[in-house]
Amino acid sequence: MGHKHVTDQYLEAWNNHDAEAILACFHPDGVYIDANLDDEIPASLFALRAQELFDCFPNMTVTIEQRNVQGEGLVASPWRLSGVLPGKELSGVDMLCIRDNKLQSVQVYFNHSTGRLFAKVPSLHLNYQPHQSDVKEHDVSDSAEKYRTSGLTMAGMQSIQQTLETAMVRDKVFLQPELSLSRLADQLSMSTNHLSQVVNSLYHKNFYEFINHHRIAFAKQLLAKDHADDHAQPQTSLVLSLESGFRSTSTFYSAFKKETGLTPSEYRQRLIMADETEC
Repeated sequence: MGHKHVTDQYLEAWNNHDAEAILACFHPDGVYIDANLDDEIPASLFALRAQELFDCFPNMTVTIEQRNVQGEGLVASPWRLSGVLPGKELSGVDMLCIRDNKLQSVQVYFNHSTGRLFAKVPSLHLNYQPHQSDVKEHDVSDSAEKYRTSGLTMAGMQSIQQTLETAMVRDKVFLQPELSLSRLADQLSMSTNHLSQVVNSLYHKNFYEFINHHRIAFAKQLLAKDHADDHAQPQTSLVLSLESGFRSTSTFYSAFKKETGLTPSEYRQRLIMADETEC
């Protein structure tokens, strides 16, 4: 691939029907995110699914329209796909999150008609598997029975809680987009069972609700900071979601609405209205 920019490498890999080259464009922990389905898969699985598409559609070609740099490391790449369905051209936009000339994530948005076609044609599907973060833990109401034999005392729970609060407030570990229960437990040198017990029992949330609570609080701080700076350009929802630790804007929107009862745009408008009221 020489010294080409990763955006050119990625396009070339698609048009060469080279799944290995597609994978080589990603960081080892890179992901592909379908914003329409609110789903994501690791780059390794995405490359396998891309190979399936190449096998099904040997004449498939991708054309990129003018790319648009959205911010540091973010590129919007509008695309058109031909050679898939007779007489039809598919289109959408890839949001490329780039770090050190490698793809950290690719988030795809289909236009309306393309999204409907993808839903109707099984051979276009990427056969997603649910991401670990989408797997719900047991209801909090079951926590007492669930942890009855854990052996963790109240003093032990409070000690873990203090460690957890330090990790959230001082270290802001919730900004790690790949954070999971097991990863955090490893970082804090404790068992996943004990960490889960503290989150369920003391915060009355499952792990991802707990993490998203902190991410949304951070996003609200970013919105307030933007609002206070008259010269600042309002951040897009994609930038807000990535800077707050989310992997996709759809997950960010859902979590923000669940936490605040408002969309990010509505929350921003409330800040403006509050200033006008004070004046």
